[in-house]
Amino acid sequence: MMKHYIDAFGKNKIFARFVASIILMPIAISIAFLGGRIFECAICITAILMAFEWANVTNGHKSIWRFIGIGYIMMFVSSMIYIRNYDLQWFFALIIIVWATDIGGYFVGILIGGPKLLPKVSPSKTWSGSIGGFLLALSVMYWATEFGLLTVQYDLWVVIYLSFFSQCGDLLQSKWKRYFNVKDSGDIIPGHGGMIDRLDSIVFASFGLFLFLV
Repeated sequence: MMKHYIDAFGKNKIFARFVASIILMPIAISIAFLGGRIFECAICITAILMAFEWANVTNGHKSIWRFIGIGYIMMFVSSMIYIRNYDLQWFFALIIIVWATDIGGYFVGILIGGPKLLPKVSPSKTWSGSIGGFLLALSVMYWATEFGLLTVQYDLWVVIYLSFFSQCGDLLQSKWKRYFNVKDSGDIIPGHGGMIDRLDSIVFASFGLFLFLV
């Protein structure tokens, strides 16, 4: 059991993820605040990097996968630009819910473990981690609005809805990795892998929020 915790909290991986997050978070938040052409250019550059990763992962497979990748990336681009132009507060609410879901799922899943959620799709995901993701997203959103960091009006089911989309994106990415037999989509972000690895949850959650706002 102790070895399980040591492996899960491996210093090198956690440290790399922490440093990458500390560097990237202020940049991402600043670009979101600026909005306009700067934000749109940043999203388009991200999409180009995702496209290169997708082409590399699907190399040698049926061409239909290229079209699936184009649709996947365009869904991300259009949803993110629409949400940012619609309301900055909802944009940050989306980011908070996705991050909280990821963090809650990761650490609760490690600490509690238990039955697997969908072992054939993602062997490491557990029911406890999924519930932990929902609970942390609800808690963070509650305190963010309680202290005035966010002013969006929402119901609990909206947070659950977006957290669900976030987890679906993560599971879909895991399924793709198993299908293409790859560990990561790339290695551009230390400790996280590629852009698709890092944004898998946001792609689906942003589309879910787009549908909700429309």
